[in-house]
Amino acid sequence: MTLGRCVTIVTVVAAAVLASHGAATAQGLIATMMFKPHHSFADEKHAAAPDYASDSAWAALPGADENGANAAQPANVFFMHPTTYLSPESWNAAFDNPGRGVGGGGVDTTLRNQASAFAKCCKIFAPRYRQATLFAFLDTEGDGVKAIDLAYQDIDRAFDAFLARNGGKPFIIAGHSQGSIHLLRLVQQRIAGQPLEKLLIAAYAIGAAVPADFKAIPPCTEAAQNGCLVSWNSVSDVNFDRSRGGQVPIWLDGKYDSVGSRRLMCTNPLDWHLDSAEPASANHGSLSSNGAGAAPTLKPSYAAAKCVDGQLVVDLPADRPDFKGLPGTPGSLHIYDYNLFYANLQENAVLRAASLASKR
Repeated sequence: MTLGRCVTIVTVVAAAVLASHGAATAQGLIATMMFKPHHSFADEKHAAAPDYASDSAWAALPGADENGANAAQPANVFFMHPTTYLSPESWNAAFDNPGRGVGGGGVDTTLRNQASAFAKCCKIFAPRYRQATLFAFLDTEGDGVKAIDLAYQDIDRAFDAFLARNGGKPFIIAGHSQGSIHLLRLVQQRIAGQPLEKLLIAAYAIGAAVPADFKAIPPCTEAAQNGCLVSWNSVSDVNFDRSRGGQVPIWLDGKYDSVGSRRLMCTNPLDWHLDSAEPASANHGSLSSNGAGAAPTLKPSYAAAKCVDGQLVVDLPADRPDFKGLPGTPGSLHIYDYNLFYANLQENAVLRAASLASKR
C-alpha cells in the first residue's frame, strides 16, 4: 500500500473520530496509526551510543562557521536539539540520523534556526544523541518514557564532555521541545544546588510544558537575571487546547511525570517578565525562512505576544505568508518558538552573559 493511500485511510478514520469524540482523540489516533513503533522498547536493538570524544558525535562545536560559533566568545552554550525523528521503525534514532521534524527540517536546520541565536554571546556545543521518536512523548504505556530516558543518558554523557571542554567558563543551557525536556532533568540532577549553578548564565527551556511552580532554579523575571529558567510555548489561539502538551512526561521530583492541568510557566520574550503582554513594536525581529538554500529574513515588529493561562499567545498579521500552523495542530506555533522572537533572544543571551561576567 502506498504512503498516500495510508494517509488517506488514516484521515478518513480520524475524521470520523473527530466528529464523534473530538479533536484530542482524533489527533491521538492519527499519532498512534502513523508513528507508534511496531515493537516494544524491550525488543528493540538499540543503535550504538555516541562517543563524545569524537567530533562526529556533535552537531556543532566551536569553530564550525556554518553554525555561527565564535572561538573568541567568553562563554559557551550547551544546546539540545528538538525531535527530528518521527519514524515508527524504532523508539530511538541512531545518533547520526539527522531525521526530518514536523516542520520538515533535520538537526542542522534546527541549529540554523535556533542555536544560532546564541552565537553572539557564546561558543556553541550541540550534541547528537539517540533522540526518542515523536510517539514516545504521546505514549501512555511505559515504552515512551524508557525511550526518553535512553536519550537523556546520551545527553548526560555529552554534558560531561562539554564540561571538560568548557574549562570553568560561564555557560548557557538551551533546548527546544524534546531538548528542553532533557534540559529540565539536567538542571535538576546536575546543576541545581551544585557548584555549577554559580556558572549558569540562564537555562532556556523553550517549547516544553514547565509547571509554574518548578523549584530547582528560580524562573527568570528580569532581562539580566542569571541562574534562572526561561520557558514559553507559542500559540496563535487564546483557546488553544493544551491537553496534549500536558500529557508529555517531564522529569519532576525524581521521576518522569506529566504536568497535567498544573499552571504553566510563561516567560514573555519581548520583555523577559512572567505572564506579561507586549505589542509587536517590542519585537526586534522574527526570523522568517525563505526556503532551502536562501537566507532567512529578519522581520522587526512582526509578532506581538501575551501570556494567557501559561501559553504565549502570538498575534501575527492575518495575511502573512509565513509562520503557518501545521495540519492537525490548529493554533500551535510550536515549531516557531525560536524564530518568532529570534532577535530578542539573541540580544537577551548577550545581556545575561554580560551580567554574569560583571559579577565575577
